[in-house]
Amino acid sequence: MTNLIITKKSSKPQLTNAQKTFNRLKNKVKSLQIQLEQAEENLDFLLEFNYTDIEPAKKALANTMTEFVKIVYLYYKKNKLFNKSDRRVLKDLLLMKIDDILALSNLNEEDEEIISILEDLEDTKKGSHSAVISEVINEFKSQMSDTFEDMGVNIDLTDIDSNDNEETIVRKLFEAISGAHKIQDPLKKNEKIKPKSKAQIQKEIKEKELEAIQKKGLGTIYKELAKAIHPDLEQDPVKKLEKEVVMKRLTTAYERGDLHELLTIELEWLNRSENGNQQNKLGDEQLKIYNSILKDQVVELETNLEFVFMNPRYLPLQPFISSGKLDHKALKKVYKSLKNDTENYLCFMYELNSPNVLVFIKQLIHHSRFQNF
Repeated sequence: MTNLIITKKSSKPQLTNAQKTFNRLKNKVKSLQIQLEQAEENLDFLLEFNYTDIEPAKKALANTMTEFVKIVYLYYKKNKLFNKSDRRVLKDLLLMKIDDILALSNLNEEDEEIISILEDLEDTKKGSHSAVISEVINEFKSQMSDTFEDMGVNIDLTDIDSNDNEETIVRKLFEAISGAHKIQDPLKKNEKIKPKSKAQIQKEIKEKELEAIQKKGLGTIYKELAKAIHPDLEQDPVKKLEKEVVMKRLTTAYERGDLHELLTIELEWLNRSENGNQQNKLGDEQLKIYNSILKDQVVELETNLEFVFMNPRYLPLQPFISSGKLDHKALKKVYKSLKNDTENYLCFMYELNSPNVLVFIKQLIHHSRFQNF
């Protein structure tokens, strides 16, 4: 029995370190790809919920509150209906409600009449609100520029202006960051460039050679597989359809520079043939090259997974993200709260359109005086 066990163990091919590393990295890449895909699917689902449910609910509440403010404002303007103390409370109430409306509305998409009421209540000249928005945008641009300058990066934010909505501002900001370049330190311009050591030169040469081999490796795998898999060379109709599917995968993987998928396809194809498995065919030197590429892919995928929330398309979900995690329950709570608030304001509107409107407004003043309404 012992001899039999030993025989079985010795018959199993031993993997080299390069092969072990290759398997580990290949599995790591696949795992990260699945995690990233699941994270994006989850975010896309919640983003759709935001656009199909939360945003319409916010708009409905903002519209109902807008009508509420306009009617109450008309009674506020009738000086003889309320004493000075009540008018002051009513004014504060209106200002608070307008703030809520503006918080629900997108930047530069506010109701013009509401803005006019706001400027009247604040006793400011017409157009002052737009001036404030412009000032806020300019201050934001200045802060962002200073922040990146401290990091040694120069970003151009001149494309952002006060007419942009929030989504456009964030998109332009990300575009500016993507096109940013490092600032040349003027103190270093006159510094003499130190000659590189032999070790540094050899390291740079090795890195360039590795980069060239990596690119060549991807192209070589693609070309070899394309020749073997190309459906136009297949006569059997069933196999031809199979090869068409594989060829599409191969082309997509090559265009994306996805070594993991290329190697997966190569492995699948070699296992179908009589050439043995992939690891016997690929030598350690070639595997080391592939491992280097896979390591870069692991780092890239880990970064993408960590910052997947930062994609500009997920901007509406930012308020619900805490410590890198999305609070699913918070979205549902917000939606429920928006619906309840809208129903309450519809009840208020009923009272404002009833014969007892003055009684109702005085009740609002009373509640506002003693508690936040």
